[in-house]
Amino acid sequence: MSLSSPGLTRVSQQQIGATGETCLAEGLCVPADVLTHALAAVATVLFAAAVLLALSRLHDAADALDAEQDRTQRERDAFAAFVDALAGIDSENPRLTDGGPMTVTGSRTGRLPDVVDAYRRTVMDVPHYDDEYDDSLAEHMAAEFGDDVALAVQNGAILSPQLKRTLHASALQAKQRRERLLAALDAEQESLSSCTRTLAEVDETLSGVNPDPDPDRPRADLIADWHAIQATRDTTVSLLESRQADIHEQRHVVGQAGGPTTLYEYVYGDLPSSYPVLSLGTTAVEETRSLRRRVSRGLVEH
Repeated sequence: MSLSSPGLTRVSQQQIGATGETCLAEGLCVPADVLTHALAAVATVLFAAAVLLALSRLHDAADALDAEQDRTQRERDAFAAFVDALAGIDSENPRLTDGGPMTVTGSRTGRLPDVVDAYRRTVMDVPHYDDEYDDSLAEHMAAEFGDDVALAVQNGAILSPQLKRTLHASALQAKQRRERLLAALDAEQESLSSCTRTLAEVDETLSGVNPDPDPDRPRADLIADWHAIQATRDTTVSLLESRQADIHEQRHVVGQAGGPTTLYEYVYGDLPSSYPVLSLGTTAVEETRSLRRRVSRGLVEH
C-alpha cells in the first residue's frame, strides 16, 4: 500500500500544445525533458542510497567478525588458563581401606570441587558467557569435553590420574579448536576487507557515471561512461566468482546446538544475509546492467 497521495503520484501523459509538457497533476505541468532528467537524477540518488546501505551492511559484517574474533580469543585464553590451573591440582589414586575394595578418602588432594572452581574461574568467566551460552557447568563441560567427562566431574569423588589426563587432553582440544577457528576468522577478515575496498571503488565509479541519456551530451562522454560501467561490471563479476570459490572451498565448520554450520552462517547469521559480499556484489552487477542500458540508449539517440 502506498502512503503517498494519488493526486501527486499519478503521472499524466497529456501533452500540452507543442511544448512537450507532461502533467504531474492538474495545473502542474513541466517540460518532458525536465521530467526525464529529474527522474534520472532520482534514480541515481536511489541507487547511491541503496549502495550506501549495502556498504553499511559490509561494515556491519566487519563488526560481527571483529566481535567473534574477540570472543574466540577470550575462550582460547580461558581454556589455556584452565589447563594451567588443572596442572596445579594434584590427582589421587583410589585406595584400599577396611571398608571394602577401592574406596576413597576425603583428603584435600585430588578434590573435584577444585576442578569445578577452576573451570568456573576460567572457562565460564569470559564476559560473553551468559549471552552466548548461559549453560550450567555440567551442560557446558558436556558440550566441550563429552558427557562421560562431565558426569565423572559432577558425580565423582576424586580427581584420579586418568580423569586428570582426560580433562587435560580435552581442554587442550577445546583450545586448539578456538585456534583453528581464529585462523579461519583471520582469513575471512582479510578477504572481507579486500572485497569491501573493491566494492567501495565500484560504488565510486558508478556514482561518477551520468545515467541521463541526454542526446546533447558529447558522444565521447557517453562512450567513456559505457566503458567505465563495463569495466566495473567485469571487476564485480570477478570478485563474485572469487568469493563463491572461497565459499565452496571453505572447510571450516562450527559445531552448534542444531548441528554443524558454515563459518559464514556462524559469523553473519544475525545479519540480513549470511553472505553479505555476494548480496552486495549481485546488486552491483544488476545496477551496472541498468546503467549500461540507459547509456546505450543515449548513444543510440545521439
